[in-house]
Formats: sequence, C-alpha cells, structure tokens
Amino acid sequence: MAKRHRHSASGKFPLREMRLSAADSFRSLYRTGHRREVPGLRFFWMPSPDGSTRAATVIRKKVAKRAVTRNRVRRTMRELVRSEMANIPAPCWMLFDVQSVPEEGLAALRAEAAKSIEEGPKCAQP
Repeated sequence: MAKRHRHSASGKFPLREMRLSAADSFRSLYRTGHRREVPGLRFFWMPSPDGSTRAATVIRKKVAKRAVTRNRVRRTMRELVRSEMANIPAPCWMLFDVQSVPEEGLAALRAEAAKSIEEGPKCAQP
C-alpha cells in the first residue's frame, strides 16, 4: 500500500483539520455569521468556537454543471485560504458560497475572495 503524505499548513494544501465540514457548522455560519456579498460570491465568517481557523467552499451543481469546474473552484479557494492564513487576525470559521463563476475565470473569483478576507473577518475570541 502506498504511503499517503499529509501536507502541513505551510505545504501546498491545507490540512483536513483546517476544513470546515460539519453540517452544524455550516448552519451556524449561515444563521449567525457575518456576511459580505460581492458579485458571484457570498462570504460568511464568525469567531471560531473551538479556537481554530477553518474554511469551506460551497458551489452548487446549478452554478457549475461539471464536477471538474466545481473541484477547480474548491481547490482555488483552499489555496487562497492557505496563502492568506497570516492575514487572518484571529481564529475564524469562513464559508465561501460561490454564486457564479465569472467569465473572466477563476482569477477574478479569487481576487474577490481575497478582498473579502482582507475586509471581512475581524474575529475576536467569543
């Protein structure tokens, strides 16, 4: 059996522990999290109840029909969070809800998401 390598936070992709995956987490972000809307993207964030920074991307099949496109968007957002980790002031939970993929490509979506991270989470400990 091949050995699986885990990447660190400084590696290529974030650790699985940095991903937000529980349904309750998504629900609480949608209900009580702060929201910022930009063209093609809704960005939610809230202070982390467990003291860790976590992120997730939601992209519906209605937005991008092909799984290849949806996965590419998710990978782009994960890489963005990994690269912007130093700019996040305190532990936060973040959710990128992609509403549309711009015709200009993923670079435009990544730029909007980076701007949202920069202007958005000013999370303080609960």
